[in-house]
Amino acid sequence: MRRGPWHQFGDKSQRLALEQLQAGLGVGVILSPRNLASHKATEYAAQYHNLGADVLIDHQFYNPAFSNDVLSTYPINQYRVNISDLHQISDIDLTDFTSQLRITHRDISANGVIAPAVIYQAGSDQCIELNTRLFNAAKTVGDELGIPTYATVVLGRSVSSSSQAMGNILSSVTALNSDGWYYG
Repeated sequence: MRRGPWHQFGDKSQRLALEQLQAGLGVGVILSPRNLASHKATEYAAQYHNLGADVLIDHQFYNPAFSNDVLSTYPINQYRVNISDLHQISDIDLTDFTSQLRITHRDISANGVIAPAVIYQAGSDQCIELNTRLFNAAKTVGDELGIPTYATVVLGRSVSSSSQAMGNILSSVTALNSDGWYYG
């Protein structure tokens, strides 16, 4: 990942990112599917790349049950379900999830993969297991596309009240074969 300022804006501010990059301010843009339809993300990504910027996409799985019309334009939208259902994702569905994730990253010519992840909660080994599976799916995409994969770390409030929980979660995240970490 390039060092320097990165831009992350909603749908109404993508032109601001372009203006900033045209002025030589910033090294990359993180796209948000919650705010930008898939076809627009592809269009803007091409413009950002033409200005020499790197492009990543944060699928923002922190609240997997969140839905809006814009999200439905992305292939992995079908996996935005409540967290208890997501914990039950089958290996077959995870393979499909991986394929859908690959499509988006290929379409925007991503410079890296930010692994989708749910919020880590204290005492929830299920969250650790699920995020490990989601990371492995993202890692497969990154390896196949020849780009780095970043493990996502989003800590719930319950984690901050326990240093043991914090240690367990951070230990499991840093044990992943990632190229870096993305703190949401």
